[in-house]
Amino acid sequence: GKYEKGGMQSKAEQCLANAVRENPADGPALQLYGAVLLEAGKYEKSEVMFRAALALELPAAEPDAKAEQELTADELAAPLPLSNTLLCLQLMATGQHTPARACLSAAVKGHQARLLKNGAPLDLLGKPKRTAGAVALDAVEFLVEGKLPGMARKALELFQKCEAAAKTKCEDRGLVDAMPAWLKQREKRLTAALLLLEDGSQTDPAQSEAFAATTLDPEDGAAWQGLGDIHYASGAVEEAVSAYIKSLSLLSAKPKPTAARSMIVGSAGAPPEVPPPPPLRLFVRLGTLMLQLGRNDAARGVFLQGCDTWQTCSMWLGAGIALLRLDQLKESEDALMEANVRNNKDPVVWGFVALACLARGDKVRVDQADKSIVQANRLGLTDAALLRELANSYTALDLLESAEALFRRSLACEPSAHTRRRLADVLSAQNSLAAAVNEYKAVIEANEDPQEMALAAGECEKLLVALGRSEEVPQLQALAATIQAC
Repeated sequence: GKYEKGGMQSKAEQCLANAVRENPADGPALQLYGAVLLEAGKYEKSEVMFRAALALELPAAEPDAKAEQELTADELAAPLPLSNTLLCLQLMATGQHTPARACLSAAVKGHQARLLKNGAPLDLLGKPKRTAGAVALDAVEFLVEGKLPGMARKALELFQKCEAAAKTKCEDRGLVDAMPAWLKQREKRLTAALLLLEDGSQTDPAQSEAFAATTLDPEDGAAWQGLGDIHYASGAVEEAVSAYIKSLSLLSAKPKPTAARSMIVGSAGAPPEVPPPPPLRLFVRLGTLMLQLGRNDAARGVFLQGCDTWQTCSMWLGAGIALLRLDQLKESEDALMEANVRNNKDPVVWGFVALACLARGDKVRVDQADKSIVQANRLGLTDAALLRELANSYTALDLLESAEALFRRSLACEPSAHTRRRLADVLSAQNSLAAAVNEYKAVIEANEDPQEMALAAGECEKLLVALGRSEEVPQLQALAATIQAC
């Protein structure tokens, strides 16, 4: 999922190929590898992966391996319906419609057999039964989670064909046409996620679908998370935070028995007795937004809750940052050490370890900060904001040479009027007045931030006078006025 998300399909293929090579009996890896290959148009190889996944689940799972009437309910329930549905999509993509229908039929029968085995009421599938649509949406969810929009769209089109067929049956049998509400809600939720995946810049259509999903089932935490993702993509940060908070609350609570939940056919063949924990990315996204908004206490709560579930570097790092912002230095250092234990190759962790040491301020801790920064730089620290914050901490301790080096490194990573002005301030404090003047002028000429320009102009005028270059002051004022007028 990591590489698909970043558009690095070939890297995803390579990693999954290695995983399958190391463990050919890893069914989920076979499914995902096949899906990545299918997205890339490598049809023959993807078929091999899907059939391998089926063979693992049941040697006679392929529809043509055994006459359907000879299969018992247990045999039909053995293969994961998802494997058959994915193979169906592959066969459809290569124009093999007859075997594709056979695979979809096997997925439907496997799904219904599992529901019967679990004692789930099949009438919740509607009349006529929408089982084919349900397994198609299972594939949509799998492919959307894998960041594979092309095949996810094909799976959604398969759902729509199944629903059209169900409507035709309703007309033929004189039945009232009504898609089950839980299925419609799931369609809306997954359509929203797919639209966002296809084009993150056009959020209005996705938002409409996501709102419908949360209205149809206000207790669906996944739907609220999807709505939060859409708000986040559109830049509506407060709305995103509200949706994520709702999602985290619902996903953390014991799920209520609902029609939608009774229809789940997981890898174990039934809804899990203990629901899966809220996803890691929800904790990371919500906690990070809380930090950005300055809600440090709330961020601490989110990250520490995440640490209980996900013992990862990102969770402990977030907790450490939030605790540092709250001046809970001992607890912050403990959390950052936990993060470092889980990943001592993360330069950002080393950077915040240094920041925590600098907050103490004594010589021993400053020495530790110096060593941490050396390690962070060795590992390639490029977080401009963190580098600037470190520089500010050194400035506060009157360690100006270290501050200057960090301000320069921050600027090399990301040009910023504020950072450049702070560099000029540090140069001025070191009596490098001419160099400071040049940096202040660069802030003015960049014309990025009116407030920074005004501050830079004021300090630059003072330095020009101090350097005996008073004749340049009118030129500086004219330059600033001209730039502001443009």
